Amino acid sequence: EAFIIRGWSGCGKSSLVKSAFEPVTVAGGYVVSMKLDDIATASPLVVVTSAFNELCLLFKEKLSDWELHLIQKELIRVFGINLPKLARILPNVKYMFTGQTSSLYLDHETNQPDLNFRGICFAIQCFMRIV
Repeated sequence: EAFIIRGWSGCGKSSLVKSAFEPVTVAGGYVVSMKLDDIATASPLVVVTSAFNELCLLFKEKLSDWELHLIQKELIRVFGINLPKLARILPNVKYMFTGQTSSLYLDHETNQPDLNFRGICFAIQCFMRIV
């Protein structure tokens, strides 16, 4: 599950996130915390993709090599030749790949047009089902 906390400056948003960090982590979840001041003028989609991009780094840091290998195999199976598109949406997904596998699947550009809003949402949904 994912959620976004909004509110006025000083109302306790950061404290709320900090209080949730330990229980979520103990339950096997991940917490991605971002200050939207940096991307405040960005669209909501940019905010969401930025959070999932940070999640890729958490996976690389927290998961075992075997768990990353299983995710890598499933990403290749589900996205196939469209894996470079996922890498354009979530550039940090490359850190979830090991060795030459990364260059085999992520470095090849396809000649297909960029994804639209629905395509980006679908790619992120597929990504989240896998991880």
